[in-house]
Amino acid sequence: MARHDGNRYTKQKGVALAILLWFVAALTLLVSSLAMLAKTDIRFTRLVVERAKSEALGDGAAQLILVTSPEDQPLYLRQYQLAESLINVRAVPFDSLISVRDASKDLLTQMFHIMAHVELPRAAELADSVVQWRTLLAAEVPERSQGEYKGIAVMEDLMSVPGITREVYEAVRPVLHSGAQGSKTVNLEQAPAEVVKIVAASDPGAIELWMENQTSTEPDAFSGVRIARSLTRVDARVKMPSGRIFERSVWMEPGNGVTGWQVARRLPVKAVNTLQFNSLEKYGNE
Repeated sequence: MARHDGNRYTKQKGVALAILLWFVAALTLLVSSLAMLAKTDIRFTRLVVERAKSEALGDGAAQLILVTSPEDQPLYLRQYQLAESLINVRAVPFDSLISVRDASKDLLTQMFHIMAHVELPRAAELADSVVQWRTLLAAEVPERSQGEYKGIAVMEDLMSVPGITREVYEAVRPVLHSGAQGSKTVNLEQAPAEVVKIVAASDPGAIELWMENQTSTEPDAFSGVRIARSLTRVDARVKMPSGRIFERSVWMEPGNGVTGWQVARRLPVKAVNTLQFNSLEKYGNE
C-alpha cells in the first residue's frame, strides 16, 4: 500500500512539475509579448512624433523660403538647419507644373509613363481618359470654368478618372496642379527636374528652345530666378535625427498677413528616400 501511495505521490509530483514548467513558459511568453508590444508602441510613438515635427518644420520652412530676400541667395532651392533637423526646401510656382486642366494628351502620356512607371500604351490610355473626363466636366459645369477647375475641387478628384488608382495618383501628384486656368505649355524657368524630363520626352523642341535662351552655364540655371507672387507649392524635405526623411508640401498664395503669404492647402507628410529633389523616386509609406 505504501508502495502504491509512493508511486501516486511521484506521479502527482511529476504532474505538478509539468504544470509549473508550463506556467513559467506561459509567463515568459507573455512577458516577451508585452515587451515586444511595448517596443512596437515606442517605435510607433516616435514615428508619430517625428511626423508631427516634420509637419511643423515643413510649414515653417515654407514661410522662410518665400519671405527671404531674393537678393540674398537663389530663392528656388534653400537648405536650413533647424534644431537637429536638416531641411531642403524648394518653391515651385503653379505654372511650372503640369496643368490637369490644359495639358496635352502627349504631355499627360509621358507624365504617367515617367512618374508612375506605366508602359506607354497604358499611359496613353490613361491620358485619353483624363482628357475625356475633363471635357465632360467642362460641359456639365461651364459656370465654374473661371474659378475652380471645371468641377474639380481638389487634386484627389483625379482618382475618379477610370484607371487612376491611388498608387498612380500619388506617383503623378508632385508634378501636377489643378488651380486656375493654366496653359498647355509649362513655364520651364523654375520647373522641377521631373517636369523638365516629362516635357523633354513629349516635346524635345521645347527643351531645345529653352536651352538656347539660357545665358547661364550652371546646371540649375533657373534656381536664381525670383518667384512671382502667385500660387506656389513649397516642398520641404526634413531629415530627422533618427535618419528618417519626410516631405511636407504646402500650397501658398499671396495674402495680407505679416509675411505676405498665406496657406492655401497643406498636404499630408510622406516618407521619402532622399533629401535631394533632382531625382525621380517613388514615395514611401513608412
